[in-house]
Amino acid sequence: MEEREFRKTMILLIVTILTILAFFILRPIVMAVFFGLVLSYIFFPLYAKLYKKTKRPNLSAFIILFGLLIIILLPLIFLIPLISREIISFYLSIRNADTSYYIRQLFPYLFQSPTMAADIDAMTSAFSSNIASLISSTLQKIVLRFPNLLLQSIIVLFTFFFAIRDQEVLKNYFISISPFPKDYQDKFYQKFRQITSSILYGQLVIGVVQGVISGIGFFIFRVPNALLLTFLSMLVGVIPVIGPAVVWVPVGAYLIMTNRIISGIGILIYGLLVINWVDPLIRPHIVSRKAKMNSAIALIGMIGGLYVFGVAGLILGPLILAYLLLVIEFYKEKRFKSILFEEIKEDKPKKT
Repeated sequence: MEEREFRKTMILLIVTILTILAFFILRPIVMAVFFGLVLSYIFFPLYAKLYKKTKRPNLSAFIILFGLLIIILLPLIFLIPLISREIISFYLSIRNADTSYYIRQLFPYLFQSPTMAADIDAMTSAFSSNIASLISSTLQKIVLRFPNLLLQSIIVLFTFFFAIRDQEVLKNYFISISPFPKDYQDKFYQKFRQITSSILYGQLVIGVVQGVISGIGFFIFRVPNALLLTFLSMLVGVIPVIGPAVVWVPVGAYLIMTNRIISGIGILIYGLLVINWVDPLIRPHIVSRKAKMNSAIALIGMIGGLYVFGVAGLILGPLILAYLLLVIEFYKEKRFKSILFEEIKEDKPKKT
């Protein structure tokens, strides 16, 4: 009996040590691996259709990977110089902007007191300086971290290739090590796919689409720094409840304040009649009603995930919360209870 307990302890110790070592090995690239897995999940339906025609997994995965590279690289080659110029232009305009002028136009009564006017001028000047410094430091970090970003991108592509090619193998492997009975595994996996689809397609894809449509409006109404604003709209479009409105509403107000009244009113009307309707029109077609995730949970998960995991937390945070709620739901249905109870009964020594 003592020997058996000793072996169990040693196995547990070895597994713990290997897990800790694996964690330190994978920690620098874990987010790159995660993004590769996310991309493989998004593009797997396309891979499955292509594989039915070619019957060759490596060729099918390579074609999808090559198409993904073209989708990513061609816009980058064209857009990076333009976005760089717009960022520099925005940086210079922020650094030299007289923000107090616009506040004076909106709230003239605040400047009736000379002391209050001087304080507002000082605060707006400091705000513009801080924003300009933030943009400058961010650009410096991007340039300095370019080799690391290139390495991370390569890892993303490698992960994407093997994950999309061997997705069924990975699925069967995780099922084989799952502690749940077979019928519970099927239900759990179905819920898992619904939640993942809800977040990836319902938040990520729809957010990007909203950003692109916002960008079309910026170009139609000749908004300054339209490419940069389009990119920002994509980022905030992923966040539930908030959406691209936090970009196009201030842009419209800014254009009106700077006497570009037609463009300002135009972008506000475009936002109300076009951008705002992207979500309710597109979401039902790409996300099933059963898979719809509570917006509050998604928002909390994104904010918390952003603090813990950085940009990847926008996806990873809601997923973790959703999976936790799924486990709690299974527990409430006494599925986990019955499993644990059965295991305890099996472990009890038989009476002699």
